[in-house]
Amino acid sequence: MRQEIIITDLTHMSGEHVCLAGVDRKGNTIRPMLQSGIFMRDLYIDKYLLHPRIVVSMELEPQTNRIAPHLEDHLWKIEESTQILRLAADNIWRIVLQRTSFNTVRDIFEVDLHENKNIRPGEGSRSIGTIKTKSIDFFEYKVLHFGQQHRQGYRLSFTDSEDNSFQDISITDLALRYYIHYLKRSMKIEELNEFIREKFNHEEIWLRIGLTREWNEWCWLQVNGIYTFPDYLNGSNFDTFRKQGVELPDY
Repeated sequence: MRQEIIITDLTHMSGEHVCLAGVDRKGNTIRPMLQSGIFMRDLYIDKYLLHPRIVVSMELEPQTNRIAPHLEDHLWKIEESTQILRLAADNIWRIVLQRTSFNTVRDIFEVDLHENKNIRPGEGSRSIGTIKTKSIDFFEYKVLHFGQQHRQGYRLSFTDSEDNSFQDISITDLALRYYIHYLKRSMKIEELNEFIREKFNHEEIWLRIGLTREWNEWCWLQVNGIYTFPDYLNGSNFDTFRKQGVELPDY
């Protein structure tokens, strides 16, 4: 079935592996999926690129045997027939975020979160939604060391409209991750963190909040997308930085 959706989420999984989500004309969230997974190369359609704010026409079919909370899963069929239609204007983009928004994080999933971090697989009415934050309380990028191994940490703490606090939540927003590593070229990590905190302290901020697949018996809260008015990226997307030679670490 051909559907027109606006891309709302583009998240980094690992390496070149990414995840997409969008919203159709009726306000339903749809997560396109390929059998082999979606990789960055799959985001390039002819001369154009799939990323948040792009309106696209796709062949989609609801996945069978979907398990809560990931009820938005759809099979992305006939990838070659995908058409990129336009980039949504600021006013349309704000309306999309408003229409997909909830007052609180709990309202998104319609189930209580364990320690404001996770829910059990099989629970919840959905796995993605939007909130307009009351405040962004902290942002930090750091490299986490585990013996000889290390991982990249992108974390956000925020408060929703009913003063519920969410601490140290992973950010999977692909564009933000690329932006961080672009800034690392000219800034020390302490300077970079302060720079981002300052940006998020003065903007109208909307968060796309999602849940991971099951890991250690839980589905974990994550920040899929961070969107501000005016746009803190000034119209850039992940590919803007990729074309300048920025690479993401594997971990």
